[in-house]
Parts: sequence; structure tokens; C-alpha cells
Amino acid sequence: MSDHRLPRCLVPKHYQLRIVPDLEALTFSGKAVISVEVKKSTNLVRLNSLDLDIAGVRVFEGDEEIPVEKVDVVADKEELRVTLGRCLKSGVTGTIRIDYAGKINSLMRGFHRSVQPSGQVAASCHFEASSARMAFPCWDDPSFRAVFQVEVAGVDQDLVVLSNMPVKEEIRENEVSP
Repeated sequence: MSDHRLPRCLVPKHYQLRIVPDLEALTFSGKAVISVEVKKSTNLVRLNSLDLDIAGVRVFEGDEEIPVEKVDVVADKEELRVTLGRCLKSGVTGTIRIDYAGKINSLMRGFHRSVQPSGQVAASCHFEASSARMAFPCWDDPSFRAVFQVEVAGVDQDLVVLSNMPVKEEIRENEVSP
């Protein structure tokens, strides 16, 4: 098995993502809440991450928050490593909450920009192969299948957010009741 493959002691089951793009600054902020099944007891959480600034990580076993001792970004492995104060127990469901930020790049990978014929800047996602790790910390390998719920917030009223899946709900800022 390749040194760059993530271990299967934690398996993601559900991602809840919130992404807030800034098309003028070509940056974005995000929050990932990932439900994982703990297959083997571990105190080390390893996810794929590339060119993301990690602002905070919290880990839970059920409702109990597990102390985070250390958060490392290992650039050459394209990994985020979170060392916990104690092991997550085998057979339980855990939750990992990560606040992060990144750049909307021009590489046609991850979360990237394109310029429309009108001159309007657009942001798109391209997650083929191992590019999702450039948009959010994740298990970026096709063998780790999970369900996704994605929220895109802070988008100007005159822009459109498109998805390749059915939209569950669309709320425009001016439609939100106080």
C-alpha cells in the first residue's frame, strides 16, 4: 500500500460542508463537519488537505469532545494530521469539525476560477482524481465513499450557484427572515 494512502481506521460517512467564496479576493472560507465510523481505535486523525489554511479542529466521540493535542499540515504528503489527547474507540461514530480557508486557484483543480466571455469571474469545482483536497479537508480517495451536503453562502444576488445534484433548498439573503 502506498505511503500516501490514508489508513482505514476512520471511514467518512457524511460530509456537511459550508463554503463562502470571495470572488474579488479569489479566496474562500469553509467549515467541514465530517461524521466518521471508527473502525479501529486511534488517536491520530489523518485526512487529505492541500493548500488549505486550517483555522481550527474539534473532534467528538458521540457528544463528548476529545481534546486535540496537535494539528499538523504535512505538505509533502498532502495531509492534515490531528493528534488527539486520547483514542477514539472502535465501533463508535465520531465527528470532526474543521474551519479552514483557501485560495480560488487558476489550476483547473479543486476550487478554481474561470473568466466568462463577459469578463465575469466564476468559481468552479473540479474534484477528479485527488483534487477535492484543495477545496476541503477530506478522505480524497474513491474507495472512501460518503454522502455530501453542501451549502454555498455569501454569493452576490446577481450570481447563480449551480450543482450537479438536486438542490434541497435555496435561500437568498434578502429572503431570510430576522
